[in-house]
Amino acid sequence: SLSVRYLWSLNRKDCSWISLGLLATVVSSAALPVLGVIYASAANALNAPPAIVNPSTGEWSPIFDTEKIRDASRKHFFEFLTLGLIMLPASVFQSWGFRKASESLTRQLQKMTFKAMLRQDIAWFDVRSTGALVERLASDVPMMKCFTFEAAQILLQTGLSIFGGLALALLASWRLAICSVAFIPVVMLAHILTIRSRTRQHESKTGVVVA
Repeated sequence: SLSVRYLWSLNRKDCSWISLGLLATVVSSAALPVLGVIYASAANALNAPPAIVNPSTGEWSPIFDTEKIRDASRKHFFEFLTLGLIMLPASVFQSWGFRKASESLTRQLQKMTFKAMLRQDIAWFDVRSTGALVERLASDVPMMKCFTFEAAQILLQTGLSIFGGLALALLASWRLAICSVAFIPVVMLAHILTIRSRTRQHESKTGVVVA
């Protein structure tokens, strides 16, 4: 069997790709809370009431300003465009870096598995079909990446998004931040259970990869 620490050690030569993926994950995760702020600001600008009640007279006073709404729409358009230009390359580099490191890990594990198969006795091949051995090399080995890059990416992205959103909530309203803190353990628990579920699923499919 293989430990998670040993799987990470196999990717020491791919530290540059892993660093690229982690850096891109930080950028994309930090952009998500900012995206929520821009969405809220745009919704407030476009849903402004056309009139308000004057407290002194009790009459309705029109406050609908077409030019103001148009200027706010232009502002939010460029904000969305700028954020999209940041998130697009970040998402590309995030997938690129982790996939390159993942393919390198898969290639090394396939070589190790194939060498382990060649070391077995002839009787070992009598109880295993060619299709089963090929499936182990082609399907089971690539699943090992879920123990390293996928778990790290999910945890990092979730953590940064939560704490980035909490920081923005503190700037906007400390009461809102306190309410948000109450839901952090629930969100973290959900992601941890998801990762463990995927890990157990892949463990049952992969089994002992290298004998």
